[in-house]
Amino acid sequence: MLTDLRVKLRNQRSRISSCGVDDFLPLTKQCFAVLRTNPVLKSVIAELLARNKKMANEVQAAKVNTRVYGDTAEEAATVAYLTWQSFAAQYDIHNFYQTAFGGYGELDERLGLYRDWYVEPLFDFLDETLDDANVVLATLIRYKQKVEWYRRTEVLGLYNGDTQRGEKNLKQHMFEFLFDQGLPFHVEPASGSGKPDVVSLDDPRQPFIGEGKIFDAESRGKPYVKKAFYQAYRYCLDYNEPLAYLIVFNVSNKQLRVEIPSTPDGVPRWEYNHKTIFLVVIDVHQHEGTASTLGVADTVTITAAELIHEVEEAPGQTLKRLQIAEQFPHLIEIAVHRHFVAVCGPEWLWGLRFPRRSGRGGLFQPLCYFGEHIDRLKHIFHDVHDRLNLGFGWRVSSMCRSTARVKGYFQSLPIL
Repeated sequence: MLTDLRVKLRNQRSRISSCGVDDFLPLTKQCFAVLRTNPVLKSVIAELLARNKKMANEVQAAKVNTRVYGDTAEEAATVAYLTWQSFAAQYDIHNFYQTAFGGYGELDERLGLYRDWYVEPLFDFLDETLDDANVVLATLIRYKQKVEWYRRTEVLGLYNGDTQRGEKNLKQHMFEFLFDQGLPFHVEPASGSGKPDVVSLDDPRQPFIGEGKIFDAESRGKPYVKKAFYQAYRYCLDYNEPLAYLIVFNVSNKQLRVEIPSTPDGVPRWEYNHKTIFLVVIDVHQHEGTASTLGVADTVTITAAELIHEVEEAPGQTLKRLQIAEQFPHLIEIAVHRHFVAVCGPEWLWGLRFPRRSGRGGLFQPLCYFGEHIDRLKHIFHDVHDRLNLGFGWRVSSMCRSTARVKGYFQSLPIL
C-alpha cells in the first residue's frame, strides 16, 4: 500500500516540478486534494504539524513576503506545507510571484525558487516518511477499520473470554498488528508517571508513545478515560515528546464521544500545554440489528474542559505547584508587581510590601525571570493563590487589603 502511494506522490511531484506558470496552481490544487483525502497522507501531515507547533506559529505570524526558515527537514516541511497550502487555497495563478523575493524577476525564475523552497521539501519529507514506514497514526486508523469491519467478533471475544485480563489481551492484539505493519516498538522502563503501554524511540524523528485503554461504561467508564488522557499527557512530559496516542477499545453498547475541537484534517486530537494527544476509539461491541432499527444510542460525553480539569487537578499536582511556588517566589513577586503597575498605575507601587525571601531583588528583579518560567507560573496561580494570600496578602496596601480582593487580582493576571 505504501509503495503504491509513493508512486502516486512521485507522479504528482514530476508533473508539478515540470509544469509552467499557468498550470502550477491547478496542479497544486489537485495535489492538496490528495493530501486532504488520502488517510495515510492526512495522518502524516497531522503528525508533522503537531510535532512542529512553534514553526507553524511562526509561519502563520510571518508578514507577507517574509520567508521563514526551518532548521531541520521536518521544520522545512512544515514551512513548505503551510505556505504552499495557502497558495492552493486561493485562485490567483501568479500569487507565488510575491512570495518569492517580493515579486522581482521573471515569472519562471520565481516559480523555480518557489518550488525549491516550498514544494521539494514537502515531497522529500513525505517520500522519506513513507519509505521508513513511519506512519503511526495512519496505521492505528487502519487497525481501527480492520477491527470494526472484519474482526469485531474476534476482538470482543478476546475481552469477554477473560475480562480480568481483557484490556491486556486487546492491547496484545493491537501490538501484533503494529508489529506486522513494520512499526518497531518496545515497552520502556517505568517513567516518573508510570509506564506507557508501548514506546518506540528507535527513530528519533518519530517516536511513538501509545496508551491503550478499555471503555465499558461501568467500572472503566468516563473517569477511567479521562485519567487515560492525563496519563498520556504525563508520558509526553516524561519523555519530552510533543505527541502521544490514546487508543480506547469501546466494549460497551454506549457511544463514547469526546468533544475535542474539530480540525481541518478530521483527525481527533486534544491539545494542551504544547502537547498533542491523538485519540483513536475502536468500537468492538457487537451491536444487534441494523442502523435503522437500533435507534438513538446512549452516549457518554467527555468535554475538553473536563480533560483540562483532569490534568490540572490530578493527584499530586497541587503539591508540585506548591513546591514550585516555594522555589520561585521571586517570579510571583514580579508577576504581581507587573499586574499592579499595569492596572493601578505606578503610584500604587510603593504601597506594595513583599517578603524578600528570594534573594534576587524582590520587586525590582528584571522581568526576564518571569518570561523564562511563564508555564510554571500558569500552574502556580491555579492552586496556590490561597496560599499566597495567607503568606503575604496582608502586606498589600489598603486598597486591596481583603483576602477576597487580593485573590481576585491574582486570578485575573492578564499575562497568565
